[in-house]
Amino acid sequence: FCSSVLAELALPKAISTWSLDHPYTKVSVKQRAHKMSFESVVNGSCDLALMSVSADYFLKQVKELDIKPENFNIILIDRIVACISSQSSLARKESIEASDIMCHNFTYLNIGSYIHDPSNYSNIALYTGVNVEFHRRAIREQDAIALMPRYVYSAFFNDKRHACKPIEGARRTIYHVAVYPGDKPNPIVSSLVNLLSDSM
Repeated sequence: FCSSVLAELALPKAISTWSLDHPYTKVSVKQRAHKMSFESVVNGSCDLALMSVSADYFLKQVKELDIKPENFNIILIDRIVACISSQSSLARKESIEASDIMCHNFTYLNIGSYIHDPSNYSNIALYTGVNVEFHRRAIREQDAIALMPRYVYSAFFNDKRHACKPIEGARRTIYHVAVYPGDKPNPIVSSLVNLLSDSM
C-alpha cells in the first residue's frame, strides 16, 4: 500500500531493479489513505505500507497501534516547505508567514493538514490531494501556495517557474517511512525497501 507521492516517484525504479533478483515474485501496489495503510499493516492485509506523514501523527499511530521499532523504517526525514510561482509577489520574501497562507489560496500536497485549527481562519485548503498537475495549475493560475515536503518539491517543482520558501516558525517534521506487518519484516520485502532508500 502506498500513500506517498514520494514512493510513487522512487518505487517503480526500485521495483524494476529488485525484480532482477526476484523474477518470480509479483508486486501489487495500491494507493490508500494514511489511516487505511496503518489499518492494513495491523491486520496483515499487506506486506508493506509506504507513507509520508507528519512525525507527530506517525508516532501517535505507532503508540496507539503498538507497532514495534523493528516493524518500521524511516527512509527520509523531511520538512514542510511552501511552493509558489516564481512570478508571485511572495517570491521576493525570505519566508512565507501564516498570514500569507491565510490570504492566498493554498493546497496540501502529500501531507496532512498543517493548520491545526482552521476554524480561526476564513479560508480552507483549496485542494488536499496528490495530483501534482492540479497543484501546478493552482500555483500558476490562482497564485496559490502549495504546502509540501521538501523532497516532493525537489522532485516535481524545482524549476524556473516555481520557488521554494521556508514557512516561518514551521518545525513540522515529515517522515517518509516504510511499515511492515507481523513480528518482523519479510527479508524479501526489506530488500525492496533498502533499494528504495538507496534511490532517494
